[in-house]
Amino acid sequence: MQRSKHAINRSVRTKLNMSLAIVCGFLFALIWLLFYLPETISSLSHSLLNYTRPLDDKLAASPLSKARLSRGTKLTSGLNMASFQLRDHHNQVFNNQALKGRWHLMSYGYTSCPDVCPNTLLLLSQLENKLNTGDKHPDLHFLFYTIDPARDSAEKLALYVAYFSENLTGIRAEEKARARAFEQDLGIKAQVNNDNGDYQVSHGGALYLINPHGQLQAVFQPLKDPFGNLAFDIDVLYRDYLWIRDNLG
Repeated sequence: MQRSKHAINRSVRTKLNMSLAIVCGFLFALIWLLFYLPETISSLSHSLLNYTRPLDDKLAASPLSKARLSRGTKLTSGLNMASFQLRDHHNQVFNNQALKGRWHLMSYGYTSCPDVCPNTLLLLSQLENKLNTGDKHPDLHFLFYTIDPARDSAEKLALYVAYFSENLTGIRAEEKARARAFEQDLGIKAQVNNDNGDYQVSHGGALYLINPHGQLQAVFQPLKDPFGNLAFDIDVLYRDYLWIRDNLG
C-alpha cells in the first residue's frame, strides 16, 4: 500500500512538472509576441518600403494578370529595363543587349549564402530539367546576380555557377552606383553591411522573368514557411512559367 502511495505521488509530481513547463512555454511565447513581434513587423515593413518602391511604382502603372498564377505576377506589357552595364562570370560586358533574343530567369544572392541561394539555384536546375524533359518552352537561360561583388569576383562566380548548370550565367556590378541602379530598377531587396568587421548580408528571394525583348515580363515570389525561410515549389514555378509563355497574348 505504501509503495502504491509513493507511485501515485511520483505520478502527480510528474504531471504537475509537465503542466508547469507547458504554462511557462506559453507565457514565454506570449511575452515574445507582445514585445518583439510589433518591432519585427515594423522593420519588415520599412525594408519592403525602401527596396520595392521603384518596381511597385512601375507595376502600379502597368496592366497585370494574376489569373491562374500561384506565385507569379505576369505583366501584360513587358516593362523596359533601364540601361545597365554589368560583367558576367567570364568578365565580359553584360548589358541590356545581352538579354535580347532569348528568355531569361534571374535569381540573386551571393556565393557565400548558406541556404537560400544554393537551394534556389538547385531548384532552377530542376526547372531546366523539367522543361527539357517536357520539351515545352525549354529556351530559357538562367542568370545569377550577386549582391556582394566586393567578395564575389568573376573567378569566384565562375566556379560557383558551374556547380549548378552550364545554362547559368553569373553577373556582377563593378561599381556601387551601377549595382544600386540595377537593383532599384528591378526592386531587388538586398543589404550588405561590413561594420567593424561584422560582415552581414541579407536579401529577398524573388525571381525575375525577362522576355526576348529585354523587358521584365513577370516576377515570381517564394513561399515563406513558419520559421521565415524562403523557398519555391518546383511544380508551382513550372506551371506558372508555362502559363505565362502560353498566354502572352
